[in-house]
Amino acid sequence: MNVLMDRNSKNASYPKIFIFNTFFLSMLEKGFDRVKKWTRKVDIFEKDYVIVPVHLGVHWCLAVINFKEKRFEYYDSM
Repeated sequence: MNVLMDRNSKNASYPKIFIFNTFFLSMLEKGFDRVKKWTRKVDIFEKDYVIVPVHLGVHWCLAVINFKEKRFEYYDSM
C-alpha cells in the first residue's frame, strides 16, 4: 500500500489516493478519539480515493471511499 501512495504522490497522472494502515478500522471501532489525529496533516477530501484495508479474522478485503463518483466500494474475493 505504501508503494501505491508513493507512486501516486510522484506522478500527477495517477489518481490522488490516501491509504489508511491495517490498524485503522480496529482502532476506529474502539472510538473516534483514537484515530482523529491520523489525518491531521492531509485533507482526505481532496483525494480521489481513500482506501481502508479490512481484516475479517480469516481474510482481508478492501473498503474504498470513491470521492470521484461519490460512493463507497467494498472489494472481497469471497
